[in-house]
Formats: sequence, structure tokens, C-alpha cells
Amino acid sequence: MPNSKRVLNLQGAIQEAGRCLLCHDAPCNTGCGADTDPATFILKLRMGNIKGAVRTMRRNNILAAACAQVCPTCRLCGEGCSRSALDEPIKISKIQAFLADYECQEEMQVLQAPSPGNRKIAVIGSGPAGLSAAANLAMQGYAVTVFEKQAEPGGLLRYGIPDHRLNRDILTHEINLIRNLGVQFVCGKPIADRNELESLLHDGFDAIFIATGYDQPYGLGLPNEDLSGVLNWVEFLRRSKGSDTRRDLETAVTNKRIVVVGGGSVAMDCAVTAKNLGATRVDAISLESITELPADMEEKELAFHKGIRFKSNSRLTDIQGDDGKLTGVHGLETRWIKPGCFVPENAVDIPGTEFSLPADILILAIGAGFSPDFKTMLSGLENENGRPVTAAQTMQTSDPRIFAGGDMVAAGKTVATSVRDGKKAAEAIAQAFPLSSPAIVPKKVRPSLEIEFCGSRFLNPFCLSASPVANTAQMVARAFDAGWGGVVYKTLNIERDYKIIDPTPRLNALHHGDRRFIGLQNIEMVSERPLDQNLKDIAWLKKRYPDRILISSIMGYSDAGWIELAKGSEDAGADMLELNFSCPQMAIEGAGHTIGQDYQALEHFTLVVKDCVSIPVIAKMTPNITDMLPPSLAAKQGGADAISAINTLRAISEVDLDTFAPMPTIQGKGSISGYSGPAVKPIALRFVAELSQSQELSLPVSGIGGLETWQDAVMFLLMGASNLQITTAVMRYGYRIIESLCEGLEDYLESKGLNSVQELVGRGLPYLVDPSEHHQTRHVISVVDADTCIGCGLCHVVCHDGANQAMNLDPVTRKATTDEERCVGCLLCKHVCPVWDCISIKEIDGINVGGMHNDALGYVEG
Repeated sequence: MPNSKRVLNLQGAIQEAGRCLLCHDAPCNTGCGADTDPATFILKLRMGNIKGAVRTMRRNNILAAACAQVCPTCRLCGEGCSRSALDEPIKISKIQAFLADYECQEEMQVLQAPSPGNRKIAVIGSGPAGLSAAANLAMQGYAVTVFEKQAEPGGLLRYGIPDHRLNRDILTHEINLIRNLGVQFVCGKPIADRNELESLLHDGFDAIFIATGYDQPYGLGLPNEDLSGVLNWVEFLRRSKGSDTRRDLETAVTNKRIVVVGGGSVAMDCAVTAKNLGATRVDAISLESITELPADMEEKELAFHKGIRFKSNSRLTDIQGDDGKLTGVHGLETRWIKPGCFVPENAVDIPGTEFSLPADILILAIGAGFSPDFKTMLSGLENENGRPVTAAQTMQTSDPRIFAGGDMVAAGKTVATSVRDGKKAAEAIAQAFPLSSPAIVPKKVRPSLEIEFCGSRFLNPFCLSASPVANTAQMVARAFDAGWGGVVYKTLNIERDYKIIDPTPRLNALHHGDRRFIGLQNIEMVSERPLDQNLKDIAWLKKRYPDRILISSIMGYSDAGWIELAKGSEDAGADMLELNFSCPQMAIEGAGHTIGQDYQALEHFTLVVKDCVSIPVIAKMTPNITDMLPPSLAAKQGGADAISAINTLRAISEVDLDTFAPMPTIQGKGSISGYSGPAVKPIALRFVAELSQSQELSLPVSGIGGLETWQDAVMFLLMGASNLQITTAVMRYGYRIIESLCEGLEDYLESKGLNSVQELVGRGLPYLVDPSEHHQTRHVISVVDADTCIGCGLCHVVCHDGANQAMNLDPVTRKATTDEERCVGCLLCKHVCPVWDCISIKEIDGINVGGMHNDALGYVEG
């Protein structure tokens, strides 16, 4: 299902999603005519959850691919895009088109309909509103039959939109998706009058949704409109879509002069189609000026590109013919009586501006209305100006069994807004005609995300770590409502022992080039809130969310302090304790990372806590140490039930070049303090793997440090973590990332044929060996794909200055090639290449000897 007009590749789609600001209130969602929820599918794509993005898109819009090609995004989802204030709107339609193509290429099955229930619904018309209603009803368990008067389903999409705007393979694919939901299509079956509607109801259909659209093109009301060569837009576009009729039309249009009347999207479609069919000249006549044309900007730009001649602020006055055939047209220029009112009645002729145009074919593209058959079908229904009156939210007519939507209820509908009408009607029909029994969805066993950690069952492995994101009951409640499996409540402190005063500013985000927030430095202390309030919050949360795990992080400064915090947390209902032996800012005696490096004190305080509570105890390790195993063993000796790692790294993220002070700068001075985010993930993975490999330790590990996506989560699980904690990603994106984390992990497990998260834990450890243990019988070299190489030469630069001088550039084509004898397979070239997958890996038998060709061996002697 290729969509070459708009589709990005994977690299382009992810990069475009990376431009999205991920707005809180998402103006793109408000502007989307079909309620496709672009904000969510872009966030999911941004988080690496491609299948989840497809699932969101497709569940919200069964015609997502068609909409991606034809929607006027510049005045819908793109119009309010906040990114426009910086440069240009996010290319939502291109991202949507990519997701639809990816769905097809990967043969994803993201929709599943239940077995049809006891209700039958008839849909009249298979345009966007009808198809949308049919799909949404089928997904709720209704038996749906669509009646279409044409030979194939699709309505306007198939017969009224030319191929240069909507690829017919895309439409066929999406109609097949609807068929796969169990929807039946009866084509070549017009429903022409009210008696036929009543017959459908009599035959067992519980409700009817009418979405026939317009079927009677308007004329100009001028003499000679019946001449050979005068066509309406419906006839012209329909003939351009059929294989046989298109050949005949092409013969009629080739080397001919075409005049199109109209300024909307349909007029642009007709003009461009005529040019594509071989017309030598195409003139477009409209009452509006170029800037006033109702056609969308993309359509106007395409028309200009095709060489369409615009005769704006004009109208036809006469159609000329000879021997029954069209020969030309006459017209006058016009002006508006009242500015901004673009209707024919507001235009007056300008004397002395007469013009004539030769014409072999005249296409009238000035809209459409309803045929007499249509009016007969709707007899007895309340109407306004010939249109059935419907309730805005339900699309229900004055007959409670009949619903209507799309163009037939309001002029100017787009494909997207018609899709929305179908969705609204489906929801209203389901409410008005509920199934007698719940729909039965065929059982498909999905992997379980539940885990057991220290004897407690988590709904999923994802927890908020002890930090500002878990600071109050109100915040944690929102996280639990979003779907987080647990929380480590921000570290409790006894105020009388140590008064917490957090400095301001206390955060500094590290950016690199155009990549923002690759790391975050903080001078955040433990909780500044009174202990009694924190304990009340914990008790309230456990009462309200009994199925979520709440871990209380504590830090004392003496035996009495640790005991008070531990017992208070247990009495409040905490499921576990996490002993904070690692806060890089809390360096006072008996607290913070200094305890994490004092094994005797660490073991002692662990033992003190274990002796006073019955709930599990986790010891949180500092990464500001060479080897984390000795302090972890000390914690085990003290009775710890698990280890969590890592806390933040002591670091200086940046230095202010004007003031010379490290950042964040507080009244002219900075500090060494905790650093987190994606940049620390490699360090965290290393510590988690080392702890998990230790047979002497043999304690479960809660993994922390740089987790942002479901892929990150899988890596931590593979390296031995059985529970996961996240902070910086939440500070960057919000609690909402939990949906992508869970959805992506679940899809990954399913793709690997695994049934539970536990099956992943430690699965990568057997493949982790010391560098000295790599004994190769084969080596790799890099291979450049000449078709995708853009000739930038970056691979040449880094290979010659940072590797083994194995990458060469063709002086004519500027394409890169690899000297296989010199290449050592370091893959530096692949890592800097701006085109994903342009450089691949090729395996070769034998030991790598590329380094023996180093010219430096003879350079000095030469």
C-alpha cells in the first residue's frame, strides 16, 4: 500500500515526531476533524512505540491513510500547531501516512471485532461517513450491512477524488480492514425512496444510517449547457477513475483546451486531472481571487505547478458551440459588493472587462445538491432547506430509527469531518439500540505485565522513583490513574533532625546541538514536607489504591531517626521501604551517598531498619563508586531484601561561560550534584548487570537510571532488573508515558512469544562476557548502500581521522565505498552516517587484519 506522495520513512517519521512539542492541551487534537488523536500517536512514535501509535490512529480513524492523503491539514490539525510559532507546523499527515504504511508492511492486526450480536444496522452509502459508522459499529459487536449504488464501495473516495490525491490501493486496503471486521457490502443496490427504507426496517434492521452525500451536480443555468463537451465534475472525475472510461477520457482530453469553472478543491482536482490526461491548456475561472479560493493551499500550489491558468474574480456569461459541440466561452470580470462575502449574489460585473476563451471541454465544478430520489427517500423526516434535521451529537433524525451524516446534513464537509459524523452516529446508535448481551471478543491471550517483587504483586514493572515526581498524594494519585504500577514516595525526612531548604534554581538540563534534555542535573534534596503530612498521604494513597504498590523512601541520620521513619511508614501502610544510601546532595554526616560508601554504616542502618519492621527493605545504592557489589553485599548482610540502582551521578553538567560558575548557578555559585537522564543509562545498565550476575549477592534488583522508552525497559530487564523506576523521563514528558511503556513492552513480549515479564529478567546476562573472551573466527566490515548514500562524506572524515582510513569517496558521484582490506569493522562510519541503514554490516570468515595496513608503519621512514 505505497503512498509515495506523502510517506516518510522510519527515520523521517521519528525525526518529524521529534519536532513535536507534545503540548499539554494539544491544539492538533482540537483541530482534527476525525478525532484521530494525533497528539497521542505522535507521543507514542516519539517513545518508540510504533505499533501503539498505529493502534491509536487506527482505532480512532478507520480511514486514517485516506485522510492522511486528502485532509486539508493546514486548516485542521496543523492550523493551531504550537510549533508554528518556532518554524513550521508538524507534518501530521505525513506521520499518519507513515504509520498506515508501516501497519500494512508489517501486516499488523490492531483491530479486532467481536462476534456479531443481536442487532442489525443498515448503512446507506459507502463514503467516509458510511464507512466510519460501519467500522465503529462492527467493533462494538453490531451486524452491519452497507448498501452502495455504485459497483464498488468507497463513494466519494473512490469516484470523486482523483488518483493523484488518493491512491486507490490505500482505499482498497482500508475497505478490506472494514470487511475484516465483519461488515457486509451490497453494491449496485441504490436505496431510492422511503418505502425501501421502511422495507429494511421491516426486514430486521434495527436502525439505519444514511450517508449518501450529494448526488446532483449544480449547473450554471446558462444556455448550451447540453452541448457535447460540457461536463459536470461528477461525470468527469468518475470517468477519470475507471480503467476503460479513463482511456476514452484521455483520448478526448489529450491536446485539447479545457476550461474549469469553480475555485474549490473539486475544481482544482478537475483542472489537475485534465492536465495529467494530456490537455494542452487548462483555464480555471472563479468568482474568488487567488487568495480567496476555497481550495486548500496544497491543491492550489499543485495547480500552479501543473501550469493551470487562473482567471479569477470572473464569471461565465455565455457558452459557445457549433454543430452541437462546444467551441468556447465568454465571461466578465467581477467585484464583490460586500468584502468577505464569497457568494454569487454578492458579485457584480465590471463593465468593459469582457473576455473569451477557446474551449474543447468545459467542466462545471461549482458544487452539488440533492436529486429528486434523495428527497423522496427522506419524505416524512423533519428537514431544513431539503436537508434532514439531525441532533448535533447523535446524528439522529426526527425518526428515532434513522440517523444521517456527512455532506447530506451540512455543506462543506471534509473527509475527516465525515469520518467524525460516522463515529458519532455509531456511538448514538449503540446507545439507542444496545445489544441484549455483551459482545464477545475472540480471546487472544496477551502477555501479562504483572510482576512479583519482594513478595508484592505489581500490575506492571514501572514505578515512579523517589523524586519530585512522587512528592505528594495528589501527584501520585494522578500517576496511578494514568496506569503506573507503583511508586517510591519521595524520601521522607525528620524535620527536627535536618531542615530541608531546597535552593533555587535547582535544575539544569543539558542540551547537545539540537538534542534537548539529554541529561538533567539537580540539587534537589529529600522531601521538604512535614513527616506527619507525608505519612497521611501514604495512608490515603494505600486506602484509595489498594492494588498499587507504595514504597516509602526514607533517610535517617541516627538509629532513632531510621527507626522512626521506618515504623511510621509501615504503620501508614507502605508495602516496602527503600533506604536512601545514595542521595548525592545529602552529604551531611550519617546520610546520603557518604553512607553508601561506608559499608559498615550501611550494613548497620540496614540491620536497624530490618529489626523494627516486618515489610521488605530495599537498599538504594550510589553509583559514585567504582564497584557496587561490596556495599550491596553489606546491605544483604544487614538483611536487605533487594537492591535498587542507580541513584544520580555526582557531576557538573555545564559551566556558565560569563560568570565562570557551574550550573545551576545559585547566587553566583554552583555545586557538584546529581545527574540523570538518558546519558546515564549505559552506566546504570552496567551496575545492574554486575549486581545481577553476582551469585554471592543473589538479590532482586530494581533498575533505575535513564529509562525513557519501552526499549530501555527491556534492556534493564535483560540485564537482570526485575522492577523498574523512572523519574527524569516523567519530568520531561509527564505521567502519560506509561501507556507507551506498557503497550510497547506488551507488544515486544508478544513478538518474542513470551507470556510474562519474568521471562525477560536476566535473559541477556549469558551473552555478557569480559572483553578478553571475544574469540572471533569471523569479522565484520561496513558496506555502503550507494542508492541511499547522499554523498556527505562524514564517513570518510571520521574513518580517516578517527579509524583506519578505509572509507573512500568517488570524486565524481561523491558516493562512499569501503576498502574491505583496510576496514577493521569498528563501525564508526555507521554511527555518524545521517541516513539510517545506509551503512550495513557484512560478515567475513577469518580474523580481522585491517589494522596491518596502517600506513603509519612506513610513514616516518618515508
